[in-house]
Amino acid sequence: MVLEFLESRPEPLFRKFIADPVPTSVTIEHAESRLSQAVVFLHFTIAPTDMEQIMARQSFSEQPYKDPIQEPSWFRPKTAFRYWSADGGTKQMWFLEEERLAYFKQVNP
Repeated sequence: MVLEFLESRPEPLFRKFIADPVPTSVTIEHAESRLSQAVVFLHFTIAPTDMEQIMARQSFSEQPYKDPIQEPSWFRPKTAFRYWSADGGTKQMWFLEEERLAYFKQVNP
């Protein structure tokens, strides 16, 4: 499927791919969409309770940690992060609860 959007602003990307409305605890640090590669990246902070709700709504399941590859320089989860995936691995989320840091990647959105 060809990407239906040319959006690169952080909040609309978050709304489209993670949660709408955006939880009040969220601060979006970085966002990037690559039309040529059909991929979206987001980096944000979020309260653990809001993250739990998002994970439940989107049917993410926790997996063993997986290193991201070919990501923007700011996309740097570490092995201390919990890792989830959904939709056969096309959606990926990393979260470090103590620091409220999250990273999200979706391929072929």
